[in-house]
Amino acid sequence: IAGYIDLNQTPRVTLSAGQGKIAKLRQAGYITIVSLTAADLTAPAITNAQIDVPGLGDVTITGTNFLSVAPNDSIVVFTGTGAVTLTRNQIVVGGGTFTGTSIVIPAALVPGVAAATTSVKVNADDQNSNTFVLV
Repeated sequence: IAGYIDLNQTPRVTLSAGQGKIAKLRQAGYITIVSLTAADLTAPAITNAQIDVPGLGDVTITGTNFLSVAPNDSIVVFTGTGAVTLTRNQIVVGGGTFTGTSIVIPAALVPGVAAATTSVKVNADDQNSNTFVLV
């Protein structure tokens, strides 16, 4: 099961990553080494969420920090009229786009949403964004 092991980059960990057990696990394909900073895990923030943009029934969300760090998958949660939860993968496979600053969700994935009666949040790396009412 994919997940993270958080290791402080001590001299011992660095040595192991270079030639010890960590290196052997990486060479065998069992693990991937990823270095993260606190900024990589900053909570997402929505600055705008519009329905009927770019097309009728589509939803466009703009803001910051929408992308999760692999293997996590960002999600978009609609509450109220047309409540639905969509993963980044579902949005992209469904014809939408999902970047760190913009999410475009095709109308077919959110058939019941309505402006002023639906709220939206983005969750990335278990951090929720602010709640934003569709306009």
